[in-house]
Amino acid sequence: MCAGVVSKLLPPRCGTSPLDYAVTSFHNVRLPMSAFLGVSTDAPRDGHGLLHAYVWRTVVGQVTIGVIALTGMKAASYIGVGYSMRRRVQGRGSAKVPIMSFRTQQLPMLYITARSHVLDAWTPVLLRQFTSPDLSTSVRQGLAAVYKTTVCRLMTQYCREVGERLGAQGTFVHNIIGRIEVPSGFSIAEGDIMTIGIRLFSHLLQKRYHLPAPSHDDSILSLHSKCVYDHCLTMLQGFPEGHRDARFNSLILPQCHRGVFALGCAYAYGCAVDAGVPQPLLELFQCAAIKQDPLWYMQHAAFSEDMLLLKEDSAVRAALPKIQEYVDQFDISGAAVNVPILGRDGLESWMAGLETYTTSGVQGIEFGGATAPRRASYDSKYKL
Repeated sequence: MCAGVVSKLLPPRCGTSPLDYAVTSFHNVRLPMSAFLGVSTDAPRDGHGLLHAYVWRTVVGQVTIGVIALTGMKAASYIGVGYSMRRRVQGRGSAKVPIMSFRTQQLPMLYITARSHVLDAWTPVLLRQFTSPDLSTSVRQGLAAVYKTTVCRLMTQYCREVGERLGAQGTFVHNIIGRIEVPSGFSIAEGDIMTIGIRLFSHLLQKRYHLPAPSHDDSILSLHSKCVYDHCLTMLQGFPEGHRDARFNSLILPQCHRGVFALGCAYAYGCAVDAGVPQPLLELFQCAAIKQDPLWYMQHAAFSEDMLLLKEDSAVRAALPKIQEYVDQFDISGAAVNVPILGRDGLESWMAGLETYTTSGVQGIEFGGATAPRRASYDSKYKL
């Protein structure tokens, strides 16, 4: 370590740990000019604008984090479906049935598969917009915030549900799901999704800039997004001090994440329709989005609980026969080839490689006052 630099290594964080972390401080360290990441050392005319230009690197990171989180969702879908098809339990008769035959197992697997396909259809469109020179920096930054917020929020919810349906085996690191379902690092890295959502939605309400409208803006998800925005805008216009009014903090800030997430769902759904994602998966995506804000859909779209249950059941029945085909389309089997719970051979091979503790001795056991002989010698390789 260079003179004047102090670094304290932090313990590994929960869930995914792609990097080591440390708290580093600098004491009277003179840096060379090559360490300067800016353009000029002259005093800027617009310090705020220069700061945003410098932190653009974190905006690129927001998109990158979203893509990585989506890959995690695909892996969770592939592993969850594979395990659910392989794992069997005793049925009513003599034959054993896969746990995938139960609706409580089907729903989490189908929902994460549907979400992954829909978000996968949105990603290339988002990347084209994000790299387009025709869009302003503010708009591209806003699109990145919407993408990261939507993907990371869905990953948080659905990977946890899949992990729960894998039982105790899903909690172990070697089966991957246990690491994926603790994705708080994804949500915080390169901009906490709550913070970037507040900033984006506040700017949209103040009309500093406008984001592109979702394709298929006549869908119920687009209507939901528009109504959430309009409702918050109406409240803001009633505040005498605008966004500096105390009620902005108490009434609108809690709605910012909801508004950004609703817009992301509308974006993803429109892109999925254009990309030709199978209709059963689109229906499941709609059901999942409705479950995020059921009161709004009940009040403004007359979508009752019974209607949602029937819509969900119809989509599940249509999607279930093709579930293996849907997860195979992720082309992620190579990354999951070493996951033990995906096959009996893989599990037995993995078990054989575990560190083993045993003994060659015989424990003395008393039977009716008589004591069986015991041997105290232990195997030199394995110790009890």
